[in-house]
Amino acid sequence: IKKVFDDFKDETYGDVMKKYTQAKLKLEDQTGYFSDNDKREAKKTLDKYKDIYAALNLLEETNYERLRPQAAERNMEMVFKGYVESLKSKD
Repeated sequence: IKKVFDDFKDETYGDVMKKYTQAKLKLEDQTGYFSDNDKREAKKTLDKYKDIYAALNLLEETNYERLRPQAAERNMEMVFKGYVESLKSKD
């Protein structure tokens, strides 16, 4: 994975995500707006960025999974506090 990141060390996260996403949209476009040449170039871009894109998405998912229990716990706290407040207001 280090090699994958080293290959793209001069590009920002935003650059990689933007290029990959734009290429994917062009390749999947059904409107006829993009030429066959545009789609060929988009395919080359997807091929170039697919490994780094996958690695970045994996890291994002890992971070989300770590945060999910904390977010669920805080959400439940808010729900219970709201419930308690609603019971108090009935008194």
